[in-house]
Amino acid sequence: MSLLNLALQGAGVGVARRATTFEDQLKACNNMKQIRSLAEQVPGLKDAIADSLEAPKTLLYSLFGRLKLKDEPVCEFHASSDHDIDAFWEEIRKVDETLTQNDTTTKQLLPKKKL
Repeated sequence: MSLLNLALQGAGVGVARRATTFEDQLKACNNMKQIRSLAEQVPGLKDAIADSLEAPKTLLYSLFGRLKLKDEPVCEFHASSDHDIDAFWEEIRKVDETLTQNDTTTKQLLPKKKL
């Protein structure tokens, strides 16, 4: 059994319920791309999702924070905030001002001459 499975053994990870209007809209989504698209269109949905995931994230950080592999603690990283991501993109735009946050694939990045 892997180290990560041992950490999660016996831990029930539950997501807090969101408002029923959001729940009904999210049921129609089949993947993260659809959820992100919906979150851009529906005000408050992004915050509702973030709030509902706070309890499971805290539980997982607590479980993984206690793990050690060969007497070394397992590293855990917190997700970047929207502010951090925006600051990162501002730095990237100093290299090539034509880049956008939607330029995420090799096919989109290869035509960029300054990269």
